[in-house]
Amino acid sequence: MKKNIDFEEQARILASVACASRVWIIHELSVSGRTVGELTEILGLDISTISRHLNTLSKSGLVLRRREGKQVRYSLKDKTVMDCIEQLFVIASVSGEEPTWREKAGSKALTDRKTIRKKRRLSKHGIIRLYQ
Repeated sequence: MKKNIDFEEQARILASVACASRVWIIHELSVSGRTVGELTEILGLDISTISRHLNTLSKSGLVLRRREGKQVRYSLKDKTVMDCIEQLFVIASVSGEEPTWREKAGSKALTDRKTIRKKRRLSKHGIIRLYQ
């Protein structure tokens, strides 16, 4: 017997992460909870733009709001949200068409922690790919 699947709800959730700025916000929230002001400094976007994106993510159920005095701190409802977005990217990517970051870096061994963190951060923003 098939479960009753709400495709409209699933599409609405996926649409909420269909914006690069929202994915970037999700990435920042996966690191730690942030206020609108903190996200403004990090992303360089207007306060109203970030508030609108956070509202969209909150309505989709991906982001939680917590009042701390006069400020509202936003955090991810579940830390695996960013992992899910990365997996969607991996699944949708056609393997073999684009070189991985290891191939782009050449034969140089990448054991430096700063380099590895930088590569992960760049991959989370879609600038390079970590996966084949």
